[in-house]
Amino acid sequence: MRLVLDGDWTFVTRNARDFRGAPTASGLRGRYAGAEINAGLVCLNGPDAMTIDVQLELFGIALDELAAIGDAFINRGLEVTLARAGDAAVTVTMYDLPPPGPPAPARRTRRR
Repeated sequence: MRLVLDGDWTFVTRNARDFRGAPTASGLRGRYAGAEINAGLVCLNGPDAMTIDVQLELFGIALDELAAIGDAFINRGLEVTLARAGDAAVTVTMYDLPPPGPPAPARRTRRR
């Protein structure tokens, strides 16, 4: 983890809970909780049996979201979530990491 933070890299993972903490309190626990400044965390969430093709599709959506916000990804988390295999929509969630206070994360649904 120190290598990622020291290298100023954005980290991409399928293991959201270990890096951002529980989904109800994103950024309060997990490996990013104590980081004062970071280059961002991208979590690709889906069913346990998520194929590489689905992972690549979710990663493409994440890249589109990052392109849209430009340099505003410092100390932010981005999650792209497919609840069940075959779903026609994914949920995109962006939040501060670590969180500044109690506001809820911004969440919206996007068509696949």
